[in-house]
Amino acid sequence: MIGEGGREPTSEAPPRFERIPADEEFIQHPVKVAEAVLQAAIVAAFMLFWFNISMMDADEAIAEKYSLYISLAAFLSIVGITAWVAYWRWRRTTIRFGETEMTVFRDTVFKKQIRIAYSKIASTNVNRGIVNRVTNTSRLMININSGVNAFAPELKLTFGTEVSDRIRANLSQKMYGNNVIPADESGTPSIVTITKTDVILHGLLSQPTGSAIFGILMFFFGIYQMITATGDFASGMVAILLAFFSYAVPVVAMIFHYFNYKIYRAGDTIYISHGFVRTYHKSFKVSKINAVRISSPMIPRLIKRYMLDAEVVGLAASDGDNSNKRSPLLCPMKDRGTIERVMSAIVPEFVYEVEMKNQPREAAKPIFIRAAIWSLVFAAAAYLFYDTMVNIQSAEGIAMEYIAAAVISVSALAVVGLFVNGVMSRRIVQYGRGEDKFTFLVGVVDRKITTMSYDKVQMAEVEGGPFSRPYGLARCKISLLSSIGSQNIRSGYFDAEELEAISEEVVARIKDGRYDHKIYL
Repeated sequence: MIGEGGREPTSEAPPRFERIPADEEFIQHPVKVAEAVLQAAIVAAFMLFWFNISMMDADEAIAEKYSLYISLAAFLSIVGITAWVAYWRWRRTTIRFGETEMTVFRDTVFKKQIRIAYSKIASTNVNRGIVNRVTNTSRLMININSGVNAFAPELKLTFGTEVSDRIRANLSQKMYGNNVIPADESGTPSIVTITKTDVILHGLLSQPTGSAIFGILMFFFGIYQMITATGDFASGMVAILLAFFSYAVPVVAMIFHYFNYKIYRAGDTIYISHGFVRTYHKSFKVSKINAVRISSPMIPRLIKRYMLDAEVVGLAASDGDNSNKRSPLLCPMKDRGTIERVMSAIVPEFVYEVEMKNQPREAAKPIFIRAAIWSLVFAAAAYLFYDTMVNIQSAEGIAMEYIAAAVISVSALAVVGLFVNGVMSRRIVQYGRGEDKFTFLVGVVDRKITTMSYDKVQMAEVEGGPFSRPYGLARCKISLLSSIGSQNIRSGYFDAEELEAISEEVVARIKDGRYDHKIYL
């Protein structure tokens, strides 16, 4: 619900930290060296373990006499060299924060200088893992306006928590004109109340429908195989492991990732924090948002639950953690009314009145032609598999009837599913245009409503194939730069001229001056 947390925090409170003088020089926390040594030790131990095994296979006498000494010497050498190099790099790397730019200078064998203007920084995020919590440090992730390196930040700097907060406050003041991040972050209420139950439901329900169904089926199949007399215990274990890694692991990872979720907006800046074991603190300007998306897989939609996320440029926070490689979440699973209220409070720039249009009647023709072609492909594959099984049975006497029947049944269901999907998509897939924004509604099983700004479109590609062009129809592929790399969003079948109006509007806004690139810097 949106209650008292719905008020917008201000940045008028006195700053908690003093400004950083231009001549003040920083070096990172020494835990940076310890992390490098620990990583090298783990890799070296793994490599030497396999070396010992290979030595034992080669010659037992040599292995017993020399392998332990060789492994110990190699391990100490690798760890020692890594420690020396890491310490040297750490001691000779300095960071300065000037009036208009920050500079990272490393004076080792190869000198390196990185200069980043504050106007080019898209976001500054804090990532705190177990090591950081134990040592009271924070990892500061600095991202610039780049789509080339969207998965990883340009700079990862480790400081003590107090130093990191001070730097982040000063960067926030230079980037956004405030330093509310560390000054009152813990006391600032979230714009929407997210309970632990909400986070658990989000983790359980937000998985794609295909992954959820596959995981559930594999789990029950594995249990059946393990408890029945005719079953195979080994195949049952394999099925349960498939269910575990395809569904259970992503669910648990998402629950841990979004635990203690909090979001608020101050001025034109959005702040998000969450995490259980590893904590995350993100901030970005609204002007960096390319698109806002309301998503709902089939299972949560049955209980009227939706989630809200955004496509943002320059919000990479990945540090070897795959859970970061997703669009920033603006609201976990909630009812549609709450989602719309959060959208109005957090990103009102993407709220507008629009008349959505369904795909025209003629769209049924290319849809069903494609379904018929894919049906022939499935039928051919099923026939070839059945013929192969019959030959194996004839040659080796192996009973394959059940396997062949299962494949034929799955192929038949796929064919039926293709045509049902075509019928449903004619009624569900929609497109709408406004003065500054446009919206695509796509998906039958897992649905997404994506609202995009004309000014953020990198390319609008209208595609009319041999099955759609005769009816004057086409599909549009929108290319955006986002927090997870180059993001493509594809529409359904609509009148080609209507879709071409998107790229025409993008160009027209540039020509008549409505598009101002300065507001997106």
